[in-house]
Amino acid sequence: MELSGMIGLNPSDGIFKTLFENSVIGMSITSPEGMILSNSAFRTMIGYTEKELAPLKWMNLTHPDDLANDRLIVESLLAGEKESFRWQKRYIHKDGHVVYADISSVIHRDDQGKSLFFITTVNDITKEISLKNQVEESEALLRESQKIAFLGTYNFDLITGFWTSSDILDEIFGIDKQHVRSLEGWSLIIQPDWRSVMLDYLNHFVVGERQNFDKEYQIIRQNDGQVRWVHGLGRLEFDTAGNPLRLIGTMVDISKIKNAESDHRKNLEKLRILADNLSGFIAYVDADSLRYEFVNAMFEKSFGIPGEKIIGSHIKDIIGEENYQFALKYIEEVRLGKTISYENVFN
Repeated sequence: MELSGMIGLNPSDGIFKTLFENSVIGMSITSPEGMILSNSAFRTMIGYTEKELAPLKWMNLTHPDDLANDRLIVESLLAGEKESFRWQKRYIHKDGHVVYADISSVIHRDDQGKSLFFITTVNDITKEISLKNQVEESEALLRESQKIAFLGTYNFDLITGFWTSSDILDEIFGIDKQHVRSLEGWSLIIQPDWRSVMLDYLNHFVVGERQNFDKEYQIIRQNDGQVRWVHGLGRLEFDTAGNPLRLIGTMVDISKIKNAESDHRKNLEKLRILADNLSGFIAYVDADSLRYEFVNAMFEKSFGIPGEKIIGSHIKDIIGEENYQFALKYIEEVRLGKTISYENVFN
């Protein structure tokens, strides 16, 4: 069917026809029964020729999952409930892939109000939808990664003095959505003994000296009153004049690590009390680095070196190269899980 015949144009009314057929935006004129006339841009969008489209209706081009919604919109326009409508839908391209489109449709009636046809503009938004989906997938992956790592995030606006927080950070701090996320609101979360230290660190070191935030400190979790250790990291963002705008960073609960370190120190202290009362000398050496982590008083006395100078030193630096080479074969066997006993004389 010719465009002029379908919409009742006289041969002299060529302006609309010219605009329609040469528009870079997809356009279609659709009868109430669903037959469509389309311009070149629309046909290119869905991959059909004019001849191929001739026997088809809009329903044949629409994604099956969108048919019900499209029919409701068409029925609403035909019933006079609305004169125009804008929505997003999916077409099926001739080669089978999905084309996302932003649709604007206006119904045209005669003088008696009879529905004659729809004039529809169709914008291809497939790339925008694809990008949006990629961003949403990336954000979902980030949120899932943060859940697994129990990593909270924050964004502190230094101009307004307020900050936003992720759900994980809310859980770490034990706060709800009603908590006032201001500088004062953060300071109330900090354990009192740390409060002045952290405020001074933020204001003078991080903001004042334009440094990254990297600090371990204690908080009081607001929902249960538990004292927790956290490690905060952050990076400043600046305006064009070099003034700090915001601090963006992460927060992780390190209480288990800190408690383990505390338990380790307590165990070493118990070991020291026990070892210092033994007549022989005792040393604890890291199997990988071969550096001393603990020595008893007799060990210090025998080598004539204070414990603080021995701790962290390599075996070779304390017992000497010759004794180290002698002990090395036994060390390798110990590394393999064997229990070794040997004698040596240290000069």
